[in-house]
Amino acid sequence: MSSEASSSAAAGVAVRDVGDDKPLPSAEVDITYWAAQEEAAALLESMAATARARGEDDLSEEQLQANNQLQEDEVIALQAIFGDDMVILENKDNLRFIQIFVHYTLPDSIRVFLNLRRSGAMVGTDDSENHNGGELYHACRLQHLPPVVLTCLLPRSYPSICAPYFTISAKWLDEPKVSYLCAALDEVWTELPGQEVIYRWVDWLNSSSWSSIALNDEIVLDPDKTSKIGDERAIARRILVESTIPLMQSYSEKRSHKIFLESLLVCGICLSEDVGKNFIKLPCHHSFCLKCMESHCKIHVKEGNLTQLACPDTNCRNPLPPSVLKSLLRDDGYAQWESFALQKLLDAMPDLVYCPRCSAACLEVDNDAQCPGCFFTFCTLCKRRRHVGDTCITPEEKIRILKERQKLYSIPEEQLLKEQREIDELINIQEALRDSKQCPRCKMAISKIEGCNKMTCGNCGRFFCYRCNKAIGGYDHFWNGNCDMFEREQDENPQQQDDENFDGDPDEDAELLEPEWVLLTYPCPNCGRRNEKRLAISKHQSKRSEQSIPWEIPMSSEASSSSSAAVAVRDLGDDNPSASPEVDTTYWTAQEEAAALLESMAARVRGEEELSEEQLQANEQLQEDEVIALEAIFGGDMVILENKDSLRFIQIFVHYSLPDGIRVFLNLRRSGALVGTGDNENHNGGEVCYACRLQHLPPVVLTCLLPRSYPSTCAPYFTISAKWLDEPKVSYLCAALDEIWTELPGQEVIYRWVDWLNSSSWSFIALNDEIVLSPDRTSKFGDERAIARRILVESTIPLMQIYSEEISQGTSEVAFHASGTIVERTEGIRRVDEYPGSAS
Repeated sequence: MSSEASSSAAAGVAVRDVGDDKPLPSAEVDITYWAAQEEAAALLESMAATARARGEDDLSEEQLQANNQLQEDEVIALQAIFGDDMVILENKDNLRFIQIFVHYTLPDSIRVFLNLRRSGAMVGTDDSENHNGGELYHACRLQHLPPVVLTCLLPRSYPSICAPYFTISAKWLDEPKVSYLCAALDEVWTELPGQEVIYRWVDWLNSSSWSSIALNDEIVLDPDKTSKIGDERAIARRILVESTIPLMQSYSEKRSHKIFLESLLVCGICLSEDVGKNFIKLPCHHSFCLKCMESHCKIHVKEGNLTQLACPDTNCRNPLPPSVLKSLLRDDGYAQWESFALQKLLDAMPDLVYCPRCSAACLEVDNDAQCPGCFFTFCTLCKRRRHVGDTCITPEEKIRILKERQKLYSIPEEQLLKEQREIDELINIQEALRDSKQCPRCKMAISKIEGCNKMTCGNCGRFFCYRCNKAIGGYDHFWNGNCDMFEREQDENPQQQDDENFDGDPDEDAELLEPEWVLLTYPCPNCGRRNEKRLAISKHQSKRSEQSIPWEIPMSSEASSSSSAAVAVRDLGDDNPSASPEVDTTYWTAQEEAAALLESMAARVRGEEELSEEQLQANEQLQEDEVIALEAIFGGDMVILENKDSLRFIQIFVHYSLPDGIRVFLNLRRSGALVGTGDNENHNGGEVCYACRLQHLPPVVLTCLLPRSYPSTCAPYFTISAKWLDEPKVSYLCAALDEIWTELPGQEVIYRWVDWLNSSSWSFIALNDEIVLSPDRTSKFGDERAIARRILVESTIPLMQIYSEEISQGTSEVAFHASGTIVERTEGIRRVDEYPGSAS
């Protein structure tokens, strides 16, 4: 073998030498292969002997002592800088012997290409995986590259006269490139003669050598070649390049694992923090602590729920491979899992049946099977002896025959129990198939109790549509209009006609007496999806309801009323239903709530308004002038309310101008994170749904109570009501007004506040002329002056639609159902304008 082959053999490395066609036994690669310590030591001792023969170490005792002290200081400094990346080896002939490992930082990993051109010419790489007729191949992607190792032997004449004797080991590069690195270090010494140079060498290797190794963050490994004028200090690749790449992959994996074991990680299940050695890294690259993963796997195996043996990350759910399960479950748990997995696999085989005599597994062929144990040939449909050409008896007939035989004949107890179990099984199957569908993959019977039509098989984990019984991948099947996500159930008892108080024309067309169906929608209490329910009323009842006769609609138990506007919606903190009258403007102004808050603020600071009579009169005059000016500017958008404790009380309505209308989206992500919306109506698996387009948005209402110390000392007490926004956004608006007062203390500030709300607040509310309403949430640091949305976001959107229609049309007869349903009356029909709900 070559010297390189012998070195790799010492390190336990199996490679194919350039001059040898027989592969060596495969073994693990360790760091000593890349360090090439023995080969480097042999080269350096040879250099030292040559220099000694030339008399380069013949210095005075004083110079030798000075060099020795400088070397000692340098080694101590290097050890402090490089830490574990530096190794101090045993002295060679009383000369200091050290190794420093240079690791390249790869934040995004690097692609390695294999250049098969025998000319060895560098080929420019691009994004394609296969270049120039198959001569350049993408080999792998690495997180870590093997180190470049600088090995130094410090002669007695260093640093005063001679440079350190050194070698550079980069056994994944060819000889010309490593020789270039050696020449670069010589050049550094030439520029700094007589100085400690090792740190400068390592710094150059770290910062400047990368450009000679990689191109555009890609490495091209050329065919094995040597240079006639190669540097003897260059310990480069002397094995086939095809054999080097697997060694590089092995090193990258081991170093990644070592860094993982030493890192401080947070478990995504228990949120505890610990070092990586107490974690397990799954093939999907998610990591969790061992205790949580062991509990996760043991619980699901104990319950037989094998489909849940997956990555606990909700956005991943990749199944755990057997190797991971074996390490987590130990021998007993793994054996139990294997047993369950085998049984589940057998159950999923559509052509596998069991012998009715000995219960052995049999393969079905054309509804017939032969038991391999007792050789009984039977029909797989009726489980009786094979009957070619005869029709199978029905399950009902079989149950009748078995029951009659039990009555007429004396049957042994064991046989009686067996037949009774068979009868019970047939009855159970009948009941199950009466209201169930079979999984399209494993044929397991599944019955839907409630919810949407997207079903998950508990046996094999397959998603399928309960309506058409087709296998599906997600909710796209329903969004594309193939099937309804929820069943439309017709009320079997339509509302009876009530003619007693009907004041219409008795000769009116009899068509009015025909029932009219109205679709109402209710939100699912679990997922929020809108479910349709039909209500039948007669057309003359429709006419009566248009004559301002209350239309009573059953409300869900989750409905509650909004006190200020008497709007029936489902409140976050109230489960009591109330009546369902129409929405009026006072809902958005929240006047009563604002007045209560402002009076509370005024009461808290009443004792602090200690001003002279002159100051109070000046403030009174300024307030009066400001109110007159505001009324002239805002006109109908300003309301002067009755004074509270002799303090001026006003409300100003801020309306956003929407010339082309605006689209409103419903963000169903429970994290509440804002999701950028585009032209598509449904984002990210149904998590962002297009709700409606509005011509007008409800107002943002600024309510102010002017204290006697305003404007000389204090700002006005104010609230901001925006009951279609969540609390964090309205709290932000309040904070912005506080900041304006801080910049303009002692001045009339209300106009500046309204001007900011009109001109600058829009960028915080809308994105790309679209509004995304996130799930209902509150902030721990919310502003008490923020009167925000306190009902479900699904119930707020219909209120916004009502407001927009009333502003656009002037008058519109609408009724709002307690659960958030808009029933629009038109000629001849009534329909419900519902918006897309969440995915079940």
